[in-house]
Amino acid sequence: MNPENVQNYTVQERFRTEQKLKSLIRVSQYLSAIVNLNELLEKIVDSAVEVVGAERGFLMLYKGVIEGVDIDSGDKGELVLTVSKNVSKDALSSEAFQTSKAVMDKVLAHGEAVVITDAASDEEFKSRNSVVRYGLRSILCVPLKTKNNQMMGLLYLDNRLVKGLFGVHELDLLTTLALQAGISVENIVLAEKEKAAVRKASEAEVRGKYADMLAEKNKELEKAYDKLKLTQGQLVQSAKMASVGQLATGVAHEINNPTGFMLSNLEMLEKYHGTLQDVFAQYAKIDEFFAKRGDEESRSMSQSLEVLKKKLRMNFILSDLPSLVEESKLGALRIKKIVEDLRTFSHVDEEKRQNSNINEVVDFALNIVWNELKYKVQVVKEYSDLPLFLCYPHEMNQVFVNLLINACQAIEDKGTITIRTYLKDPDVVVEVEDTGCGMGPEVLGRLFEPFFTTKPVGKGTGLGLSVVYGIIKRHKGEISVKSQPGEGSTFTIRLPFQTASA
Repeated sequence: MNPENVQNYTVQERFRTEQKLKSLIRVSQYLSAIVNLNELLEKIVDSAVEVVGAERGFLMLYKGVIEGVDIDSGDKGELVLTVSKNVSKDALSSEAFQTSKAVMDKVLAHGEAVVITDAASDEEFKSRNSVVRYGLRSILCVPLKTKNNQMMGLLYLDNRLVKGLFGVHELDLLTTLALQAGISVENIVLAEKEKAAVRKASEAEVRGKYADMLAEKNKELEKAYDKLKLTQGQLVQSAKMASVGQLATGVAHEINNPTGFMLSNLEMLEKYHGTLQDVFAQYAKIDEFFAKRGDEESRSMSQSLEVLKKKLRMNFILSDLPSLVEESKLGALRIKKIVEDLRTFSHVDEEKRQNSNINEVVDFALNIVWNELKYKVQVVKEYSDLPLFLCYPHEMNQVFVNLLINACQAIEDKGTITIRTYLKDPDVVVEVEDTGCGMGPEVLGRLFEPFFTTKPVGKGTGLGLSVVYGIIKRHKGEISVKSQPGEGSTFTIRLPFQTASA
Protein backbone atom coordinates (compact mmCIF):
# COMPACT_ATOMS: atom_id res chain seq x y z
CA MET A 1 0.00 0.00 0.00
CA ASN A 2 1.50 3.34 -0.99
CA PRO A 3 1.83 6.19 1.58
CA GLU A 4 -1.13 8.10 0.13
CA ASN A 5 -3.44 5.09 0.52
CA VAL A 6 -2.18 4.49 4.08
CA GLN A 7 -2.90 8.11 4.97
CA ASN A 8 -6.39 7.95 3.40
CA TYR A 9 -7.13 4.67 5.22
CA THR A 10 -6.01 6.17 8.57
CA VAL A 11 -8.18 9.24 8.06
CA GLN A 12 -11.19 7.07 7.16
CA GLU A 13 -10.66 4.84 10.21
CA ARG A 14 -10.37 7.85 12.52
CA PHE A 15 -13.53 9.37 10.98
CA ARG A 16 -15.48 6.11 11.49
CA THR A 17 -14.28 5.87 15.11
CA GLU A 18 -15.33 9.45 15.81
CA GLN A 19 -18.75 8.81 14.23
CA LYS A 20 -19.24 5.73 16.41
CA LEU A 21 -18.32 7.71 19.51
CA LYS A 22 -20.73 10.51 18.61
CA SER A 23 -23.48 7.93 18.08
CA LEU A 24 -22.68 6.35 21.45
CA ILE A 25 -22.96 9.71 23.24
CA ARG A 26 -26.32 10.40 21.60
CA VAL A 27 -27.53 6.93 22.56
CA SER A 28 -26.34 7.41 26.15
CA GLN A 29 -28.27 10.65 26.47
CA TYR A 30 -31.37 9.05 24.93
CA LEU A 31 -31.27 5.93 27.14
CA SER A 32 -31.24 7.99 30.33
CA ALA A 33 -34.50 9.67 29.26
CA ILE A 34 -36.50 6.46 28.52
CA VAL A 35 -38.91 5.34 31.26
CA ASN A 36 -40.52 2.32 29.54
CA LEU A 37 -38.62 -0.97 29.89
CA ASN A 38 -39.62 -2.48 26.52
CA GLU A 39 -38.79 0.73 24.66
CA LEU A 40 -35.44 0.87 26.47
CA LEU A 41 -34.50 -2.73 25.60
CA GLU A 42 -35.36 -2.24 21.91
CA LYS A 43 -33.29 0.93 21.82
CA ILE A 44 -30.32 -0.83 23.44
CA VAL A 45 -30.23 -3.59 20.80
CA ASP A 46 -30.83 -1.22 17.86
CA SER A 47 -28.11 1.13 19.13
CA ALA A 48 -25.59 -1.66 19.74
CA VAL A 49 -26.07 -3.07 16.23
CA GLU A 50 -25.72 0.41 14.72
CA VAL A 51 -22.72 1.58 16.76
CA VAL A 52 -20.46 -1.44 16.06
CA GLY A 53 -21.87 -2.36 12.62
CA ALA A 54 -23.21 -5.81 13.53
CA GLU A 55 -25.44 -7.88 11.25
CA ARG A 56 -27.74 -9.12 14.01
CA GLY A 57 -28.08 -9.13 17.78
CA PHE A 58 -30.29 -9.78 20.77
CA LEU A 59 -30.61 -9.01 24.49
CA MET A 60 -31.43 -11.54 27.19
CA LEU A 61 -32.48 -10.82 30.79
CA TYR A 62 -33.17 -13.05 33.75
CA LYS A 63 -36.88 -13.59 34.29
CA GLY A 64 -36.64 -12.21 37.82
CA VAL A 65 -35.27 -8.90 36.50
CA ILE A 66 -38.18 -8.52 34.08
CA GLU A 67 -40.72 -9.33 36.81
CA GLY A 68 -39.19 -6.79 39.18
CA VAL A 69 -37.95 -9.09 41.97
CA ASP A 70 -34.75 -8.18 43.85
CA ILE A 71 -32.33 -7.83 40.94
CA ASP A 72 -29.30 -8.34 43.21
CA SER A 73 -30.59 -11.66 44.56
CA GLY A 74 -28.84 -14.90 43.72
CA ASP A 75 -31.95 -16.63 42.27
CA LYS A 76 -33.30 -14.59 39.36
CA GLY A 77 -34.79 -17.45 37.35
CA GLU A 78 -34.04 -18.48 33.79
CA LEU A 79 -32.53 -16.33 31.04
CA VAL A 80 -35.20 -15.00 28.66
CA LEU A 81 -34.87 -13.51 25.17
CA THR A 82 -36.38 -10.03 25.46
CA VAL A 83 -35.45 -8.20 22.24
CA SER A 84 -33.77 -9.35 19.02
CA LYS A 85 -32.79 -7.88 15.66
CA ASN A 86 -32.65 -10.13 12.58
CA VAL A 87 -32.93 -13.20 14.88
CA SER A 88 -36.07 -15.26 15.55
CA LYS A 89 -36.83 -16.68 18.99
CA ASP A 90 -36.87 -20.27 17.69
CA ALA A 91 -33.50 -19.82 15.98
CA LEU A 92 -31.65 -19.70 19.30
CA SER A 93 -32.25 -23.40 19.90
CA SER A 94 -31.15 -24.41 16.41
CA GLU A 95 -27.82 -25.87 15.29
CA ALA A 96 -26.90 -22.54 13.68
CA PHE A 97 -26.59 -20.95 17.13
CA GLN A 98 -24.52 -23.63 18.93
CA THR A 99 -21.40 -21.43 18.86
CA SER A 100 -23.40 -18.41 20.02
CA LYS A 101 -24.75 -20.47 22.92
CA ALA A 102 -21.20 -21.51 23.93
CA VAL A 103 -20.05 -17.88 23.89
CA MET A 104 -23.02 -16.81 26.04
CA ASP A 105 -22.27 -19.61 28.53
CA LYS A 106 -18.72 -18.25 28.85
CA VAL A 107 -19.97 -14.73 29.53
CA LEU A 108 -22.47 -15.96 32.15
CA ALA A 109 -19.89 -18.21 33.81
CA HIS A 110 -17.12 -15.61 34.12
CA GLY A 111 -19.05 -12.34 34.02
CA GLU A 112 -16.69 -10.92 31.40
CA ALA A 113 -17.06 -9.89 27.76
CA VAL A 114 -16.02 -12.26 24.97
CA VAL A 115 -14.87 -11.09 21.52
CA ILE A 116 -14.04 -13.45 18.62
CA THR A 117 -12.55 -11.75 15.57
CA ASP A 118 -12.79 -14.82 13.28
CA ALA A 119 -14.62 -17.94 14.45
CA ALA A 120 -13.31 -19.83 11.41
CA SER A 121 -9.74 -19.59 12.76
CA ASP A 122 -10.60 -20.02 16.45
CA GLU A 123 -9.41 -23.42 17.72
CA GLU A 124 -12.44 -23.86 19.98
CA PHE A 125 -15.13 -23.05 17.43
CA LYS A 126 -13.77 -23.48 13.88
CA SER A 127 -15.07 -27.05 13.46
CA ARG A 128 -18.63 -26.41 14.66
CA ASN A 129 -21.48 -26.57 12.18
CA SER A 130 -22.62 -23.03 12.98
CA VAL A 131 -19.23 -21.86 11.69
CA VAL A 132 -18.62 -24.37 8.89
CA ARG A 133 -22.16 -24.56 7.47
CA TYR A 134 -23.66 -21.20 8.39
CA GLY A 135 -20.56 -19.02 7.99
CA LEU A 136 -20.48 -17.39 11.45
CA ARG A 137 -17.41 -15.10 11.69
CA SER A 138 -17.31 -12.13 14.11
CA ILE A 139 -18.84 -12.42 17.62
CA LEU A 140 -19.10 -9.92 20.48
CA CYS A 141 -20.98 -10.62 23.73
CA VAL A 142 -20.97 -8.46 26.89
CA PRO A 143 -22.65 -8.94 30.30
CA LEU A 144 -25.30 -6.57 31.68
CA LYS A 145 -24.72 -5.97 35.38
CA THR A 146 -26.28 -4.09 38.27
CA LYS A 147 -24.42 -1.38 40.16
CA ASN A 148 -23.48 -4.11 42.68
CA ASN A 149 -21.83 -6.09 39.87
CA GLN A 150 -24.57 -8.77 39.79
CA MET A 151 -25.47 -10.33 36.44
CA MET A 152 -28.86 -9.32 35.06
CA GLY A 153 -28.42 -10.53 31.48
CA LEU A 154 -26.26 -10.16 28.37
CA LEU A 155 -26.04 -8.40 25.01
CA TYR A 156 -24.98 -10.48 21.99
CA LEU A 157 -23.92 -9.33 18.48
CA ASP A 158 -22.44 -11.17 15.52
CA ASN A 159 -21.75 -11.04 11.78
CA ARG A 160 -21.79 -13.94 9.33
CA LEU A 161 -20.13 -12.05 6.48
CA VAL A 162 -17.13 -10.14 7.81
CA LYS A 163 -14.25 -11.40 9.94
CA GLY A 164 -12.32 -9.02 12.19
CA LEU A 165 -15.33 -6.70 12.46
CA PHE A 166 -15.03 -6.44 16.23
CA GLY A 167 -11.78 -5.30 17.85
CA VAL A 168 -10.60 -3.42 20.93
CA HIS A 169 -12.43 -0.19 20.01
CA GLU A 170 -15.74 -2.03 19.42
CA LEU A 171 -15.30 -3.95 22.68
CA ASP A 172 -14.73 -0.68 24.57
CA LEU A 173 -17.75 0.93 22.90
CA LEU A 174 -20.09 -1.99 23.63
CA THR A 175 -18.80 -2.38 27.21
CA THR A 176 -19.51 1.31 27.85
CA LEU A 177 -22.96 0.98 26.26
CA ALA A 178 -23.65 -2.13 28.40
CA LEU A 179 -22.67 -0.19 31.54
CA GLN A 180 -25.12 2.60 30.62
CA ALA A 181 -27.79 0.04 29.64
CA GLY A 182 -27.43 -1.87 32.92
CA ILE A 183 -27.86 1.30 34.96
CA SER A 184 -30.88 2.37 32.88
CA VAL A 185 -32.57 -1.06 33.14
CA GLU A 186 -31.93 -1.18 36.88
CA ASN A 187 -33.31 2.35 37.30
CA ILE A 188 -36.52 1.50 35.47
CA VAL A 189 -36.99 -1.80 37.34
CA LEU A 190 -36.40 -0.08 40.66
CA ALA A 191 -38.64 2.81 39.68
CA GLU A 192 -41.46 0.41 38.76
CA LYS A 193 -40.95 -1.43 42.02
CA GLU A 194 -41.01 1.86 43.87
CA LYS A 195 -44.18 2.92 42.09
CA ALA A 196 -45.89 -0.25 43.31
CA ALA A 197 -44.85 0.62 46.85
CA VAL A 198 -46.08 4.17 46.33
CA ARG A 199 -49.63 2.95 45.91
CA LYS A 200 -49.51 1.50 49.43
CA ALA A 201 -47.90 4.51 51.12
CA SER A 202 -48.96 8.07 51.74
CA GLU A 203 -48.06 10.70 49.15
CA ALA A 204 -46.00 12.70 51.67
CA GLU A 205 -43.85 9.70 52.64
CA VAL A 206 -43.27 8.71 49.05
CA ARG A 207 -42.26 12.15 47.82
CA GLY A 208 -39.13 12.29 49.97
CA LYS A 209 -38.08 8.68 49.36
CA TYR A 210 -38.67 8.88 45.59
CA ALA A 211 -36.74 12.14 45.31
CA ASP A 212 -33.79 10.66 47.23
CA MET A 213 -33.80 7.57 45.04
CA LEU A 214 -33.87 9.61 41.83
CA ALA A 215 -31.09 11.86 43.11
CA GLU A 216 -28.95 8.80 43.84
CA LYS A 217 -29.66 7.28 40.43
CA ASN A 218 -28.95 10.56 38.70
CA LYS A 219 -25.56 10.67 40.40
CA GLU A 220 -24.87 7.17 39.10
CA LEU A 221 -25.86 8.25 35.59
CA GLU A 222 -23.61 11.28 35.84
CA LYS A 223 -20.70 9.04 36.86
CA ALA A 224 -21.43 6.71 33.95
CA TYR A 225 -21.63 9.65 31.55
CA ASP A 226 -18.32 11.04 32.87
CA LYS A 227 -16.77 7.63 32.31
CA LEU A 228 -18.19 7.61 28.78
CA LYS A 229 -16.66 11.03 28.07
CA LEU A 230 -13.30 9.86 29.40
CA THR A 231 -13.49 6.71 27.26
CA GLN A 232 -14.32 8.80 24.21
CA GLY A 233 -11.39 11.10 24.90
CA GLN A 234 -9.00 8.19 25.29
CA LEU A 235 -10.23 6.50 22.09
CA VAL A 236 -9.97 9.72 20.07
CA GLN A 237 -6.48 10.33 21.44
CA SER A 238 -5.55 6.69 20.75
CA ALA A 239 -6.69 7.00 17.12
CA LYS A 240 -4.85 10.32 16.84
CA MET A 241 -1.62 8.91 18.25
CA ALA A 242 -1.91 5.84 16.00
CA SER A 243 -2.12 8.16 12.98
CA VAL A 244 0.84 10.19 14.21
CA GLY A 245 2.77 6.98 14.82
CA GLN A 246 2.13 5.68 11.29
CA LEU A 247 3.13 9.01 9.81
CA ALA A 248 6.26 9.19 11.98
CA THR A 249 7.29 5.67 10.96
CA GLY A 250 6.85 6.50 7.27
CA VAL A 251 8.74 9.79 7.53
CA ALA A 252 11.55 8.18 9.53
CA HIS A 253 11.96 5.43 6.93
CA GLU A 254 12.00 7.86 4.00
CA ILE A 255 14.54 10.17 5.67
CA ASN A 256 16.79 7.43 7.03
CA ASN A 257 17.99 6.09 3.66
CA PRO A 258 19.18 9.39 2.12
CA THR A 259 20.72 10.34 5.47
CA GLY A 260 22.76 7.13 5.36
CA PHE A 261 23.94 8.01 1.83
CA MET A 262 24.95 11.50 2.99
CA LEU A 263 27.00 10.22 5.94
CA SER A 264 28.70 7.58 3.81
CA ASN A 265 29.54 10.10 1.06
CA LEU A 266 30.83 12.67 3.55
CA GLU A 267 33.16 10.10 5.07
CA MET A 268 34.43 9.27 1.56
CA LEU A 269 34.87 12.99 0.83
CA GLU A 270 37.09 13.25 3.91
CA LYS A 271 39.31 10.52 2.45
CA TYR A 272 39.37 12.29 -0.95
CA HIS A 273 40.46 15.49 0.79
CA GLY A 274 43.46 13.68 2.25
CA THR A 275 44.34 12.39 -1.23
CA LEU A 276 44.03 15.89 -2.72
CA GLN A 277 46.31 17.30 -0.03
CA ASP A 278 48.95 14.71 -0.93
CA VAL A 279 48.63 15.54 -4.64
CA PHE A 280 48.95 19.29 -4.09
CA ALA A 281 51.94 18.72 -1.81
CA GLN A 282 53.65 17.05 -4.78
CA TYR A 283 52.61 19.94 -7.06
CA ALA A 284 54.26 22.33 -4.59
CA LYS A 285 57.52 20.39 -4.86
CA ILE A 286 57.31 20.49 -8.65
CA ASP A 287 56.69 24.24 -8.53
CA GLU A 288 59.69 24.66 -6.23
CA PHE A 289 61.81 22.59 -8.64
CA PHE A 290 60.91 24.79 -11.62
CA ALA A 291 61.53 27.95 -9.62
CA LYS A 292 65.09 26.83 -8.71
CA ARG A 293 66.14 25.93 -12.27
CA GLY A 294 66.40 29.59 -13.27
CA ASP A 295 65.81 29.25 -17.03
CA GLU A 296 63.08 31.24 -18.75
CA GLU A 297 60.84 28.30 -19.50
CA SER A 298 60.95 27.03 -15.90
CA ARG A 299 60.21 30.48 -14.45
CA SER A 300 57.28 30.83 -16.88
CA MET A 301 55.93 27.43 -15.85
CA SER A 302 56.25 28.31 -12.12
CA GLN A 303 54.50 31.64 -12.60
CA SER A 304 51.63 29.98 -14.52
CA LEU A 305 51.10 27.47 -11.71
CA GLU A 306 51.07 30.27 -9.10
CA VAL A 307 48.51 32.30 -11.10
CA LEU A 308 46.28 29.23 -11.50
CA LYS A 309 46.45 28.47 -7.73
CA LYS A 310 45.40 32.01 -6.85
CA LYS A 311 42.66 32.08 -9.49
CA LEU A 312 41.16 28.81 -8.25
CA ARG A 313 41.76 29.75 -4.55
CA MET A 314 43.22 26.32 -3.99
CA ASN A 315 44.81 27.15 -0.63
CA PHE A 316 41.50 28.42 0.73
CA ILE A 317 39.55 25.44 -0.65
CA LEU A 318 41.95 22.93 0.87
CA SER A 319 41.87 24.68 4.27
CA ASP A 320 38.06 25.23 4.29
CA LEU A 321 37.01 21.81 3.01
CA PRO A 322 37.54 19.90 6.34
CA SER A 323 35.32 22.33 8.29
CA LEU A 324 32.59 22.13 5.62
CA VAL A 325 32.64 18.34 5.72
CA GLU A 326 32.60 18.31 9.54
CA GLU A 327 29.63 20.72 9.72
CA SER A 328 27.76 18.63 7.13
CA LYS A 329 28.42 15.46 9.13
CA LEU A 330 27.09 17.10 12.29
CA GLY A 331 23.94 18.11 10.42
CA ALA A 332 23.46 14.60 9.04
CA LEU A 333 23.97 13.09 12.52
CA ARG A 334 21.37 15.52 13.84
CA ILE A 335 18.92 14.26 11.19
CA LYS A 336 19.77 10.67 12.16
CA LYS A 337 19.01 11.44 15.84
CA ILE A 338 15.64 13.00 14.90
CA VAL A 339 14.79 9.90 12.84
CA GLU A 340 15.64 7.65 15.79
CA ASP A 341 13.42 9.76 18.05
CA LEU A 342 10.56 9.55 15.54
CA ARG A 343 10.90 5.78 15.41
CA THR A 344 10.89 5.57 19.20
CA PHE A 345 7.86 7.89 19.40
CA SER A 346 5.95 5.78 16.87
CA HIS A 347 6.29 2.60 18.99
CA VAL A 348 4.66 4.05 22.14
CA ASP A 349 1.92 1.36 22.23
CA GLU A 350 4.41 -1.54 22.18
CA GLU A 351 6.35 -0.76 25.33
CA LYS A 352 6.51 -2.46 28.70
CA ARG A 353 7.38 -0.95 32.06
CA GLN A 354 11.11 -0.56 32.49
CA ASN A 355 13.67 1.17 34.66
CA SER A 356 14.18 4.67 33.26
CA ASN A 357 16.05 7.89 33.97
CA ILE A 358 13.45 10.64 34.33
CA ASN A 359 15.97 13.29 33.18
CA GLU A 360 16.50 11.41 29.91
CA VAL A 361 12.73 11.03 29.49
CA VAL A 362 12.28 14.82 29.82
CA ASP A 363 15.18 15.48 27.43
CA PHE A 364 13.60 13.18 24.85
CA ALA A 365 10.36 15.16 25.06
CA LEU A 366 12.30 18.43 24.72
CA ASN A 367 13.95 17.08 21.59
CA ILE A 368 10.56 16.22 20.07
CA VAL A 369 9.04 19.68 20.68
CA TRP A 370 12.20 21.80 20.34
CA ASN A 371 11.08 23.31 17.06
CA GLU A 372 8.02 24.73 18.88
CA LEU A 373 10.10 26.15 21.73
CA LYS A 374 13.34 27.47 20.25
CA TYR A 375 12.07 30.77 18.84
CA LYS A 376 10.23 32.07 21.93
CA VAL A 377 11.30 30.10 25.01
CA GLN A 378 14.43 29.81 27.11
CA VAL A 379 14.54 26.38 28.74
CA VAL A 380 16.19 26.17 32.17
CA LYS A 381 17.03 22.68 33.44
CA GLU A 382 17.42 22.13 37.18
CA TYR A 383 17.95 18.39 37.22
CA SER A 384 18.96 16.35 40.26
CA ASP A 385 21.01 13.18 39.99
CA LEU A 386 18.19 10.63 40.30
CA PRO A 387 18.19 6.81 40.41
CA LEU A 388 16.38 4.74 37.79
CA PHE A 389 12.71 4.06 38.50
CA LEU A 390 10.02 1.83 36.98
CA CYS A 391 7.61 3.44 34.50
CA TYR A 392 6.27 3.40 30.94
CA PRO A 393 8.90 5.78 29.50
CA HIS A 394 7.13 6.57 26.24
CA GLU A 395 3.87 7.32 28.02
CA MET A 396 5.83 9.68 30.28
CA ASN A 397 7.37 11.21 27.11
CA GLN A 398 3.83 11.98 25.98
CA VAL A 399 3.09 13.60 29.36
CA PHE A 400 6.05 15.98 29.07
CA VAL A 401 5.41 16.68 25.37
CA ASN A 402 1.87 17.81 26.24
CA LEU A 403 3.00 19.88 29.25
CA LEU A 404 5.81 21.58 27.32
CA ILE A 405 3.54 22.45 24.38
CA ASN A 406 0.92 23.85 26.78
CA ALA A 407 3.58 25.90 28.57
CA CYS A 408 4.89 27.24 25.25
CA GLN A 409 1.39 28.18 24.08
CA ALA A 410 0.75 30.01 27.36
CA ILE A 411 3.72 32.33 26.62
CA GLU A 412 2.59 35.07 24.26
CA ASP A 413 5.93 36.61 23.22
CA LYS A 414 9.12 35.55 24.98
CA GLY A 415 9.44 33.63 28.19
CA THR A 416 11.07 30.91 30.24
CA ILE A 417 10.21 27.28 30.98
CA THR A 418 11.97 25.85 34.02
CA ILE A 419 12.11 22.08 34.52
CA ARG A 420 13.07 20.70 37.95
CA THR A 421 13.57 17.07 38.92
CA TYR A 422 14.25 15.82 42.42
CA LEU A 423 13.59 12.97 44.83
CA LYS A 424 11.20 13.63 47.71
CA ASP A 425 10.79 10.41 49.65
CA PRO A 426 9.20 8.24 48.56
CA ASP A 427 8.44 9.95 45.24
CA VAL A 428 10.16 11.14 42.08
CA VAL A 429 9.04 14.74 41.50
CA VAL A 430 9.07 16.74 38.25
CA GLU A 431 8.04 20.42 38.05
CA VAL A 432 7.33 22.26 34.79
CA GLU A 433 7.09 26.01 35.43
CA ASP A 434 6.33 28.66 32.80
CA THR A 435 6.17 32.46 32.75
CA GLY A 436 3.00 32.46 30.63
CA CYS A 437 -0.41 34.07 31.10
CA GLY A 438 -1.49 31.88 34.03
CA MET A 439 -5.02 30.66 34.88
CA GLY A 440 -7.85 31.63 37.18
CA PRO A 441 -9.84 29.37 39.55
CA GLU A 442 -12.63 28.84 37.00
CA VAL A 443 -10.14 27.27 34.56
CA LEU A 444 -8.12 25.34 37.17
CA GLY A 445 -11.29 23.60 38.37
CA ARG A 446 -11.89 22.04 34.93
CA LEU A 447 -8.32 21.74 33.67
CA PHE A 448 -8.21 17.93 33.40
CA GLU A 449 -11.74 17.43 32.00
CA PRO A 450 -11.83 15.73 28.57
CA PHE A 451 -12.60 18.20 25.75
CA PHE A 452 -12.30 21.28 28.01
CA THR A 453 -10.15 23.94 26.34
CA THR A 454 -9.72 27.71 26.50
CA LYS A 455 -8.32 27.82 22.97
CA PRO A 456 -10.33 29.08 19.98
CA VAL A 457 -12.35 26.61 17.92
CA GLY A 458 -10.04 24.56 15.72
CA LYS A 459 -6.95 25.30 17.84
CA GLY A 460 -7.22 22.50 20.39
CA THR A 461 -9.18 19.32 21.20
CA GLY A 462 -9.10 19.68 24.99
CA LEU A 463 -7.61 16.18 25.30
CA GLY A 464 -3.95 16.95 26.09
CA LEU A 465 -4.19 17.43 29.85
CA SER A 466 -6.88 14.76 30.30
CA VAL A 467 -4.48 12.27 28.67
CA VAL A 468 -1.69 13.52 30.97
CA TYR A 469 -3.97 12.99 33.98
CA GLY A 470 -4.87 9.45 32.84
CA ILE A 471 -1.22 8.46 32.33
CA ILE A 472 -0.16 9.82 35.74
CA LYS A 473 -3.02 7.93 37.41
CA ARG A 474 -1.98 4.75 35.57
CA HIS A 475 1.44 5.21 37.21
CA LYS A 476 -0.36 5.64 40.59
CA GLY A 477 1.01 9.17 40.76
CA GLU A 478 -0.41 12.64 41.38
CA ILE A 479 -0.42 15.86 39.34
CA SER A 480 -1.19 19.31 40.75
CA VAL A 481 -1.17 22.87 39.39
CA LYS A 482 -0.40 26.25 40.92
CA SER A 483 -1.32 29.28 38.82
CA GLN A 484 -2.43 32.89 39.00
CA PRO A 485 -3.54 35.06 36.06
CA GLY A 486 -0.51 36.95 34.74
CA GLU A 487 1.95 35.01 36.92
CA GLY A 488 2.50 31.80 34.99
CA SER A 489 1.81 28.20 36.01
CA THR A 490 3.65 25.34 37.70
CA PHE A 491 2.65 21.70 37.07
CA THR A 492 4.01 19.29 39.70
CA ILE A 493 4.09 15.53 39.05
CA ARG A 494 4.76 13.05 41.86
CA LEU A 495 5.49 9.45 40.86
CA PRO A 496 6.00 6.57 43.32
CA PHE A 497 9.62 5.40 43.28
CA GLN A 498 10.02 1.71 42.50
CA THR A 499 12.35 -0.42 40.42
CA ALA A 500 11.97 -3.63 38.40
CA SER A 501 13.63 -5.59 41.17
CA ALA A 502 11.18 -4.23 43.79
